[in-house]
Amino acid sequence: MPPETIAAFAARCASADVRFVLNLAPVVSLAASTLRRADPLIVNEGEAIALLDRPSGAARSMQEPPSTPLGCWRRGLHLGDHHLGCESQSRAARRGR
Repeated sequence: MPPETIAAFAARCASADVRFVLNLAPVVSLAASTLRRADPLIVNEGEAIALLDRPSGAARSMQEPPSTPLGCWRRGLHLGDHHLGCESQSRAARRGR
């Protein structure tokens, strides 16, 4: 889905006071304001790393490596008081067997 469509849908949800759930797979460049509207933002470990490494202003430095579940969670905190779902790739692979 094009980023512009996601942003427009997120804005429409906000104006209608409707919860905006975003499973960002595959990762596309979105403005931090669009990401903040997602509650929850759902990504796997690889998607979280890809998202947070993009120069969109959504990432910020931290001590915890982003490849750990805690790192995904902590790096998601800057998105606002919303929820971030993050699954490790090894866990997802075990689930897919």
